[in-house]
Amino acid sequence: MIRKVKFQDVDFQKYTDCIRRSCQFVFQVEKAYLEVVNGENWDFLVYKDYEAVMPVPFVRKMGFKVVLPPMGIQQLGIFSQRDELQLNNAFYDFLLKHYRVYTYPFNADNQLERNLEYRKNYILKPRPYQEVKMNYSIHRRRNVRLHDKRNKGLVFSQSKADIQVFKPFFLKNLMGYNDVPEKFFSVLEKMYDKGFLRIYQIKKEEELLSVAMVTASEREDYFLVFINNKEVKTNASSVMIDQILQQTIEQRKFSFWGSSIPSIADFYERFGAELTSYPVIPLSKKRIFKI
Repeated sequence: MIRKVKFQDVDFQKYTDCIRRSCQFVFQVEKAYLEVVNGENWDFLVYKDYEAVMPVPFVRKMGFKVVLPPMGIQQLGIFSQRDELQLNNAFYDFLLKHYRVYTYPFNADNQLERNLEYRKNYILKPRPYQEVKMNYSIHRRRNVRLHDKRNKGLVFSQSKADIQVFKPFFLKNLMGYNDVPEKFFSVLEKMYDKGFLRIYQIKKEEELLSVAMVTASEREDYFLVFINNKEVKTNASSVMIDQILQQTIEQRKFSFWGSSIPSIADFYERFGAELTSYPVIPLSKKRIFKI
């Protein structure tokens, strides 16, 4: 039996036990992270006594709850010890029956027999850095060397400065979120304040060239934001990712977050990243008015 549970009524000890022992675990469904990105605007679909759970984000439009994932969320879906097609289909049907769904992302481990889109993600699994680097393309292995003449003067570091220091650079150079940069930055601030966000930078002669913001957990890092100085052309993008991987890939999986833009996808693939996909209920305004 699947039931709907409001945020304030969830047994979060049982919820946490369920997601952490699930075969589909992603850290973005931890309670603290859900609160950072969307407050208490979550319902939860719960199967039996928390044998399986499904977080459901919503916004209020015209007095109704509309299912819409917030910024900072890539994959949600069903979490259980074993991924079961029949159970997943039942969760899907329950969601569509009881909610106005604008769009909803499942996770890469969810099997579903429904009419869904599939979005790309690129990942690197944890292993020794030198093994990872051996799978870079020949060109990528060459252009990440700090001693290469094209990279002369580039200085990489993990920033200890407050996130506010980067706001002017962020607002000036951010691409892909042109309609909501202030709102997006406020979400990043909350992540940073709660310890979910690491900030990396590359400078040359004290000029800021690139900033990367990575959401970090014990098991997995997500490459959430990458911003280059629009006025300067450098190889900082490749150097930045390589330097981050040197520090983290042996301990944690690295997710590039994915992209449907061919040039960006090609950029990730040159790091030897593995292509995965996850199912998504596609965007539809019609579903908002169907109930």
